[in-house]
Amino acid sequence: MRFTLFMLFFLSIQNLSAQVTLVKDIYAGVNSGINTNNPVTEKDRIVFNGKLIFCAKGTSGTYQLWQSDGTLAGTSILKQIATNNVDSNPKNFTIFNSTSGTKLYFSANNGANNFWGINDELWQTDGTTAGTVINSEMNQATTSSPGSFPRGFIVFGSNFYFTANVSPPGEEFYRNDGSLGGATLVRDINPGAANSSPKNFTVANGKLFFAATNDNIGRELYVAIGPTTASLSYIDVLPVANIGSNPLYLTEYNKNVYFTAGVGGDQLWKSDGTIAGTSLITDFSISAGDPQDYYVSPTLGLMFFSAATNATGREMHYVATDDDEGVYNETNIGSGDGIRAGTQFIEYNGDVYFTATNGTSGYELWRTNHLIDGSPLTMVKDINATGDSNPVNFIVFGGKLIFQANDGIHGAELWKSDGTTSGTTLVTDINTGVESSSPAGFVALNSNVLLFTATEATVGAELWKLNNSGLSNTTSDFDENSIQIYPNPATNEINVSNTRNSGISTITIMDVNGRTIKQNTFNNFSNVQVNIAELSKGVYLMKINLEAGIVTKKIVKN
Repeated sequence: MRFTLFMLFFLSIQNLSAQVTLVKDIYAGVNSGINTNNPVTEKDRIVFNGKLIFCAKGTSGTYQLWQSDGTLAGTSILKQIATNNVDSNPKNFTIFNSTSGTKLYFSANNGANNFWGINDELWQTDGTTAGTVINSEMNQATTSSPGSFPRGFIVFGSNFYFTANVSPPGEEFYRNDGSLGGATLVRDINPGAANSSPKNFTVANGKLFFAATNDNIGRELYVAIGPTTASLSYIDVLPVANIGSNPLYLTEYNKNVYFTAGVGGDQLWKSDGTIAGTSLITDFSISAGDPQDYYVSPTLGLMFFSAATNATGREMHYVATDDDEGVYNETNIGSGDGIRAGTQFIEYNGDVYFTATNGTSGYELWRTNHLIDGSPLTMVKDINATGDSNPVNFIVFGGKLIFQANDGIHGAELWKSDGTTSGTTLVTDINTGVESSSPAGFVALNSNVLLFTATEATVGAELWKLNNSGLSNTTSDFDENSIQIYPNPATNEINVSNTRNSGISTITIMDVNGRTIKQNTFNNFSNVQVNIAELSKGVYLMKINLEAGIVTKKIVKN
């Protein structure tokens, strides 16, 4: 009986939407199989050998290495790396092809002979349980040593490079050629026990750039052209002893690396890896200027970023190949911020999309408008008419822009857009009602399946999938404005009509907390009637399931 009830529950979740389904309740019940409190392990996942490799917690009760092919049967633990009731927390996944073959490298904790159960070291896998082994135990585990914590992996030439903390020499610059035990110190950049803490690894024009600290010059820009100590040099962007320019957000553009630097982090610089080829582009002259969020648009040929000035606040800026730099356009005219620091830019159908405000609407979905006459920036849709919809976690999939947004009715849920107002719609309300499913960690398994994390009240945070086939409807098939509800407010009956003749399959009445009050099933009629006479007076949510999508409206019972 218990198995039957579980299967009925699982099928009900599977049928939440024709295109969105739960892959597996990894940690059965309301417990979460994916740790949404750890943004690193929640979103750090990768497709390797046709499967998603990620961190999850199953029946062992600890976070281990998992794999999924997008099916219930094909989602399973790949290896229980830590066997002594501690989390292995695999992360920092990087695919590298060496003479021994293509493997996936990552950091994980095996929990053995260690400090507080922490022994993060370098691991590798060929996609099999037997082939998942430790590559290099760089900090030999003892009761006083917590592992080397390798991270920041980047492939460059015939090696991959990373940061690791080994005692001695501290947190320094390492490489590995892919062989077992192949971790090798490139240079102790900050000699002795002090750390150089290399970060922001970026490859540009055949050179590896990163930021690191040396006590004599401060934190500056380093450049490697090969795997040896002799091939490593630095550029003293701010030649003041012991201070350093603190390079941040390194981004490759036009065969150079662009970055933020300066004592206050308020300057935009570029470098080709030589002292002569390193120059200041713009000094924003305010401590809050902080240029960041760099994104290169292949179609527009520009690098976009966010930055603040006293006159405009934080807005969308650009750099062209000739180093022309300026405000692309203001979304919020005047000194108020139009966009936030940490904004994600993404290209879709030749335009760049991002989150912004005009000072009247909240933070909503915007785009550049380079192919249409008029303003160079356009708000795609005011998704949340009473607040911020805060679109985040953008990914292009199935010919649509997929993201998370909050319309003020459903909570933060899964949305899609074709770049038009009518084509920007809720995909499905995974966590029904005002509660949020907070979809995140989007990874395209292939052209047909998008995998992600979402939270649903009965299963917790688990692995879900979006099928490409469910995104094929066009704007002409579905427009939420074509749904008419009348009368509203109402006392006895409410009529629901779809002027575009898309059939209505079910209508669910919920209270404002998302609890289902009643549900009616229809045979895909375009015009239906719902009896609400038995409802108490108040405000309710009406979720209308159509052949082409889902619409939720507020209704009032007199």
